[in-house]
Amino acid sequence: VGYSGSANGEEAFRWENGVMTGLGDLPGRTPYASQARAVSADGAIVAGTSGGYPSTNRQQAFLWSNAVLTGLGSLPDCFQPPLSSANAMSDDGSVLVGRSCAPNGVTAAAYRNGAWEDLGAYPTFDDSTGSAVSPDGSVIGGQEYDADLSGRAFLVQDGAITILDGTPVGADWAWPADISLGGAFVVGAFGNASFRVQAYRYANGVMIGLGTLPGDFNDSYAYGVSADGSVVVGSSMWENRYGFYTGAAFIWTEAQGMQSLAEVLLTQHATGFRHAMNLGPALGVSADGLTIVGFGDGPAPGGRRAWIAVLDSPFAPDTDGDGLLDGVDNCTLVPNPSQCDIDGDEIGNHCDGDLTDNGFTNAQDLTLLRQALGQTTTNGRYDAEDLNCNGVVNAQDVTIFRGLLGRPPGPSGFVVP
Repeated sequence: VGYSGSANGEEAFRWENGVMTGLGDLPGRTPYASQARAVSADGAIVAGTSGGYPSTNRQQAFLWSNAVLTGLGSLPDCFQPPLSSANAMSDDGSVLVGRSCAPNGVTAAAYRNGAWEDLGAYPTFDDSTGSAVSPDGSVIGGQEYDADLSGRAFLVQDGAITILDGTPVGADWAWPADISLGGAFVVGAFGNASFRVQAYRYANGVMIGLGTLPGDFNDSYAYGVSADGSVVVGSSMWENRYGFYTGAAFIWTEAQGMQSLAEVLLTQHATGFRHAMNLGPALGVSADGLTIVGFGDGPAPGGRRAWIAVLDSPFAPDTDGDGLLDGVDNCTLVPNPSQCDIDGDEIGNHCDGDLTDNGFTNAQDLTLLRQALGQTTTNGRYDAEDLNCNGVVNAQDVTIFRGLLGRPPGPSGFVVP
């Protein structure tokens, strides 16, 4: 579920078996704007929020079921008109978590048994919001915050509210985005006044930062966690040349750390995905950690698109240990971090002795290599023979070539057998 542009305006949708269906909006709302933000495990109940900014109507949470959209109002002692929002829901749809207006502000709230319940904000903070709930509905997470955006994450379990301990030194705030089954693991992000933000996984009273993807990434956010807490998905962010932050989807496991979801998909040769879309934030993951959803840009003619990705496994190998996942490594069995590929065939020089391009490394290729011995590659003529890409064709290249004799070039993660 999510939201999309429609003929009416911004509209909540429910996607099933390749078909996206608009869910409408609460009656009389101006402008027309609804967002679906959570769905039950069987897909029968959708929760979301109607109303955006600016708007003549205040935001109001809704439930969709049996093709009917129902506004949920707000806490009974709320200053009028109603104000509420929905952020997360338990698997059976019985617990909806969000926020509602209250006599003195806005408070984290849960909707269950047909009514809103105040989750109990700490009086030292201005406002609070409920942002996460475990699949069984037993643990609720939220954030309390002041006007300066400082705040802290909290959990509600068995009617008791406690702060999320273990926030790293220097963090001014933290918020939970998702909770595993039974509440053993919580994921989200923490940050400080300078707006440095990092994804975290919380367990046993300790909040561990998950880092960022390699490269020019500044921040990261975790948005989803599998039922057993072993898989975390989210977005690693960088600032582009226009000053806007752009996200790249990540998948994190304890064994392999944070990896680019796009690279994992390429490694698994995922159907329909090959540089066609710039995967933005990964916003949710299924209980088994294999189905991931989010939004991004493309494919052509462009524009924002929702996406769904199904993995064979949350793990992606780097067989040769050169720091590049097999799906984005042009020599998967030979370490070649430079990815040198002079002839541009998506097979790196380090594993491409097929100088004649006939599909095998044989005596014909050896003849070409011998002719190039001792030559530098500054003129471009002997680049393909420079198997280790050091600028000269010499005995080192002969040694590499011997290991390639009789074999086809590769293997390369970019060339599907």
